Amino acid sequence: MIPHWARTKPIIGWCLYDLANSVYAAVIPATIWSAYYAGAIVGGPEGAQWWGRAVSVTMLVVAVTSPFLGAIADMAGWRKRLLIIYTAAAILGTATLATVGHGMILYGFLISVIAGIGFEGAMVFYNSYLNDLAPSDHQGRLSGMGFAVGYFGSFLGLAIAFPFVRAQMFPAVFITTALLFLLIAIPALLWLPRDQVVTHSPVQAARAGFRATNRTFREIVPNASSTSPSSSGRPMSAASPTSR
Repeated sequence: MIPHWARTKPIIGWCLYDLANSVYAAVIPATIWSAYYAGAIVGGPEGAQWWGRAVSVTMLVVAVTSPFLGAIADMAGWRKRLLIIYTAAAILGTATLATVGHGMILYGFLISVIAGIGFEGAMVFYNSYLNDLAPSDHQGRLSGMGFAVGYFGSFLGLAIAFPFVRAQMFPAVFITTALLFLLIAIPALLWLPRDQVVTHSPVQAARAGFRATNRTFREIVPNASSTSPSSSGRPMSAASPTSR
């Protein structure tokens, strides 16, 4: 039984977005595209290396930009706009994978990174809506609902893609995945709450995000060094590589 607080359009849209991005996650990075890129586009033992590079670059870009974009989302009221922009990048990137042919290693790498950044970046803003949609004592239940719906999204994406894979129609796999992502994500993009009116410009918000990140980094580094064996005043053990 769905609780009364969950019977709202924003919450339904939020859960459906988990279904939509799970279609992408199951088909693109988890199974079909990653294997197709490594085996058919690149080929040989270098295929896994190129895919690993694409994943690494994607994560690095998201990690570096998230503090600034998070500040812009919160302080400049751009959260929903950024969710839409990143979702569009993921969908367009996924559809464009259909144009990657054998030997197009760098092109496939670039499109993989764009789609991955879109997916991972959108998740930052999607997850931030949890606090706005449910009271604190129900957030765990809402998160669980989204997680459960996401499992169905994974099944749905693979079930629809499998006949195309058997027929060796890989471009159709990626176009279909992009269309599913788009159609199922639309309710969230329409129904999630609008951004609050704020006074910070995006540039001011980005600067504030940089200062906050720099301050946090400065707090972490001294704490990390103060807990290391060399700074605790205790002698290093005989097994330490530097003592040999």
